Amino acid sequence: MKNQRILFVIPSMQQGGAERIVSVMANYWAQKNYHVSIISFDDTESFYALNGRVSYYNLNSAVKKYGIFNSTFNNTTRIINYFKYVKKANADIIISFTRNANVYCILYNFFLKKPLIITDRTNPQFSILPKILNKLSSHIYKYANGIVIQTPETLQIYNKLKIILPKKKVIIFNPLNKTTFDRIDGVKKKNIVLAVGRLENEIKQFNKLINIFNTSRNNEWELHIAGNGSDYQNLQNQIKELHLEKKVFLLGSVQQLNKLYQSSKIFVLTSSREGFPNALCEAMSNGCACISYDCATGPSAIINHNINGILVEQGNEEKFRHELSFLMTDDAAIERISVEAKKIVNILDESKIIKQWEIFIDEIVH
Repeated sequence: MKNQRILFVIPSMQQGGAERIVSVMANYWAQKNYHVSIISFDDTESFYALNGRVSYYNLNSAVKKYGIFNSTFNNTTRIINYFKYVKKANADIIISFTRNANVYCILYNFFLKKPLIITDRTNPQFSILPKILNKLSSHIYKYANGIVIQTPETLQIYNKLKIILPKKKVIIFNPLNKTTFDRIDGVKKKNIVLAVGRLENEIKQFNKLINIFNTSRNNEWELHIAGNGSDYQNLQNQIKELHLEKKVFLLGSVQQLNKLYQSSKIFVLTSSREGFPNALCEAMSNGCACISYDCATGPSAIINHNINGILVEQGNEEKFRHELSFLMTDDAAIERISVEAKKIVNILDESKIIKQWEIFIDEIVH
């Protein structure tokens, strides 16, 4: 792949898994002197640091008020600005992230006729989008030039849902940037159980995690949860009701997550569903002993049970509690799993993963 002009399209560049991956890929190609641009639908700056060579455009079309007038205004603004910035970027390839962006990019591409790669970053069985957009995605995904899927399980779900995908498709895991697991001098592992993600109990189930931790053998251990979200106050109230103010801590958004990973012995993932759990991979790369629900999709593609982590049947809180208690009382088990977990770096090496993207892009463009 030489001298390609690459354009990413994503609803937002605020904190999140898809957003982090866009920043990693954009920065990687910018450092190789490719022309890289990002279009986001909202009006905010990127949460993630971007290389100075990356052009960043806001469509300023995020929904702030509902109603027919506001919806029409937002859509009109999005269309006008989108075409303006695509022309400015002069892209050889457009890569859209998340179902929302995929739908709009496919529709606009009927006029632009640009090579387009789409990629969902969540389990396709679940979506918070309006019904019309979900139905549209089922019918128009096939009109993209290609699709990148994160796990084999995700492809099976697409087939089960009878969603016709583009003829050109590939499974590519998310990359790990070296800065994710760079060692920080003076940081040592402590008796900390760490969880990372948006504070949304319906998906991340942090409320259940707090209960699991509370009833486990947690002597001399703390639970730290990094992230912001709509259930922040509910979780604070739960912590207070259980008298866990000195044991459980909500850290809010954290920019330097590798410091948290490197100071935590155990990482837990209690999600009801995932797309591809980046935080789990990041924790493993930093030597955390990880326990995860075997939710759809992602964990089973990453964790080899009892080798580089522990998988627990989805929703089995008693088993999760047992495994957590076991690790918190067995430093040798933590060390054994930690050594194997770090090997995830070899699989998700940034240059290896992005090379897979480059091969696929060449296939689409040529």
